Amino acid sequence: MSRLFYISMFLLLSALVLHPFGQAQARCSYRGAQVDVQQKKHALQLERNFSAQHLTATASVPTASGSIVLGHGGGGMQIGGSIEFTVTGSREEGYCPKIQRVNIELQIMPRIKLANTLQPGSCEYNAVYQHEMFHVAVLERTAQSAAQQIPDIINTRLRDVVARMGQNGHDSSYIHRHLQAEFSRTLSIVNDQMSAFMNSEQKKIDNPTEYARVQNSCAFNRRY
Repeated sequence: MSRLFYISMFLLLSALVLHPFGQAQARCSYRGAQVDVQQKKHALQLERNFSAQHLTATASVPTASGSIVLGHGGGGMQIGGSIEFTVTGSREEGYCPKIQRVNIELQIMPRIKLANTLQPGSCEYNAVYQHEMFHVAVLERTAQSAAQQIPDIINTRLRDVVARMGQNGHDSSYIHRHLQAEFSRTLSIVNDQMSAFMNSEQKKIDNPTEYARVQNSCAFNRRY
């Protein structure tokens, strides 16, 4: 019977360690699962109720003494998914999982925070907003890149998991539980890779040349 499991990144799944009781070891093959990646982009969340002091204190990059930060930009991503599989075999012959499909959902949540001292329509407001939109663009590019790479990452991980299950000769209940835990770990790995890549790209936006461009566009000497 096919079973569908949904795993959220907000849940912490503990690995269940069970010991085989002399079951036969099956030779489990893996031909690759169909991995469908859907992206769900949320509307831009624009918040204008933060003080410049708060934005400065919570800046993700160090600020020079006396600098004031008037905006934060970017947002976040959330990855979740489901895996469809059956378990075939017997206690005498061993068990193997047969994975049919993996469904992945990437939620993209762009967000910009602006200082409440910025007046909409002013040169300073537009300059800071444009800069923060560069960070939002990094978020969206990261999601696009991740969506293209996720199928290979998922299949590479699951191929190794399936092979080890057969070698260890686990029973069917272990396979159900362990495959869910391994899938959760795989999503966690993907999430960490996305975050690391996005953070490195975001740092490239915050550079002296970009700061000078923003400052000179309105002839004010602040850091954004």
